[in-house]
Amino acid sequence: MALPAGATEGPAAKKLFADLEAAQKEYTEAWREIANADPLTRVLTDPGFAEAALAQVRREAHNSGGVLLVYMIGRDESFAVLSTDPSAPPQVFRLSVARGVAESIGDAPPGEAVARAGFRGIVIKPTGKQPDRPAAAAAEFARSRTK
Repeated sequence: MALPAGATEGPAAKKLFADLEAAQKEYTEAWREIANADPLTRVLTDPGFAEAALAQVRREAHNSGGVLLVYMIGRDESFAVLSTDPSAPPQVFRLSVARGVAESIGDAPPGEAVARAGFRGIVIKPTGKQPDRPAAAAAEFARSRTK
């Protein structure tokens, strides 16, 4: 049911608003039941989950003697985020590529874009065999492994 402009005070408008409020309440309750029925959904819909998970990852990286380095790659801007100490704010570095380099980058190799369960984004599934490593690079790699 639609209301004509300016008819927000009449009995029809009040009934429509009450019906809308009841429908929104029913939807909220149904969503809460769905979210609470599944443990994973319950955790993922908890606003504190992402913050707590990130803090834990930062602590574990620091405790193991490492750092947390995350790349945020976007179409227009990209950043590297470095966390060396969980008690300090992370450092954020804007990434850039020289125009000449950016223009010389070709298209992704032909393949099938496949969404993988458990991962965000897409993965390129190769359609052919990867080329062999150049002989000079393979020999140098073998020498470096024996040192």
